[in-house]
Amino acid sequence: MRKEDMLGELEEVARELGYRVRYEKGDFAGGDCRVRENKILVVNKFVPIEAKISTIARTLARLGSGSVFITPQVRKLLDEESDRLTSVVNSAAGQMRGTEAEQKQV
Repeated sequence: MRKEDMLGELEEVARELGYRVRYEKGDFAGGDCRVRENKILVVNKFVPIEAKISTIARTLARLGSGSVFITPQVRKLLDEESDRLTSVVNSAAGQMRGTEAEQKQV
């Protein structure tokens, strides 16, 4: 699947989950937020398309896709992002446990 098509599919999934996708300029990585009742997914408009895809996929993987239909290629990407997030969280938790154990020994 072309990168442009993947980005379009991810945007569509976000919309179906009630998010408004906004491309903005600035010095930020991107992600989701809520402004009053509005769910917004903000993407840096000046980063390469791969980073745009990653920002939306990472956010959707964290949120879950609910009952929205997702093509197999997009599902695979979301599963990979979910696995990556789980790995990062587990690694951070392991480091925190190690730090706590070191503090108890002191």
